[in-house]
Amino acid sequence: MSAWAAAVHESFEPTTGITIAKKTRVRQGKEMTSPIIADLPLGTRLHCYETSKVQGVDRVEVGLHSSETPRSWGWGAMRGWISAKQLRPPTRSIRVGLCFLCYEQMSHQDMWRDWLPKDEDRYRVIVHSKTPTTARVDLPTARILEDPIETEWASIALVEATHALFRAARDDGCDVFVLISDTMLPLVTFDELCARLTASTFQIQTTPSAHEARDHRGNYEHHIRPKLPSDVTFDAHEIRKGNMFCAVYKDDFEAIEKAPYLEVFDKIWGGAPDEYYWINVMTIHRRPYDAPGTFIYCSPDTTGVTAAQTFTMDAALLRETTRLGFSFIRKVEAIRPDVRPAYLATIRDPNTRPAALRSV
Repeated sequence: MSAWAAAVHESFEPTTGITIAKKTRVRQGKEMTSPIIADLPLGTRLHCYETSKVQGVDRVEVGLHSSETPRSWGWGAMRGWISAKQLRPPTRSIRVGLCFLCYEQMSHQDMWRDWLPKDEDRYRVIVHSKTPTTARVDLPTARILEDPIETEWASIALVEATHALFRAARDDGCDVFVLISDTMLPLVTFDELCARLTASTFQIQTTPSAHEARDHRGNYEHHIRPKLPSDVTFDAHEIRKGNMFCAVYKDDFEAIEKAPYLEVFDKIWGGAPDEYYWINVMTIHRRPYDAPGTFIYCSPDTTGVTAAQTFTMDAALLRETTRLGFSFIRKVEAIRPDVRPAYLATIRDPNTRPAALRSV
């Protein structure tokens, strides 16, 4: 049974997916000779209802997700059939590549061990450490990249190191790659994270100050646009600044890998290449993405501030980040001993979370 067939079989509700082909043809019936009723672009959200194998090809019955409008595609019927290979895997069956950028050692490894699912086939841990020969990573499936890239702040090398991590995750069979720092912690369960990752996900700066807005425009005019090929469409109003930590799907990464444009982002002022690269290169490649504003908590200013404060996890911080619905928090130096039980309950089981938070 394919991943799609298993997901639809086990679910009482339609499974929600996303098409990944640049152009996906929807047919009226499951047979490949059935009339075409729609052409859907990359990123169209779909409900998936039934699967069938036709001439050795997995076919999936789909309907438009509620966020889409059938009339915009001229789709007369509410359901049709496409090839399963046009879809990303169901979130319940994706393999997640946890890609750690570390100075030396990873912090809070005991917390990460508690967070990881028992089924090791659902994830892989890949580590880029400045000291690979002495770094100690005690997490299941973990491997440390042997030839780290020499990184420094505000250098394109951080982007190159991320490329290396994502390539390793891709080669390990992962469907989505989550970039994580050595001081980050999860704030939701593994299953909740997977459910949220229906598309590549970024924490973007939504309300830059006037000064930062000028920096964005200056970076576009003086550093980015002049180095892009003339036939690439990328306008000044499209430029974004985001947190470097993000989640990127394999198909998005492979599209970027074919034309990475690293040299376009090798020099940035008013920020750093890693804050501009992934979010803008996705736009350059016309890859749709999610930016829910709750991917990573870095500061009480939750409008997309990229600079991170340093935190000790106490009861107030745990309640606030959980209330706001963040998936991760960055730069956690320590967790207060009296908060550890509530934190562990938060990342283990959503059913026990409310009681655990009331207890601190």
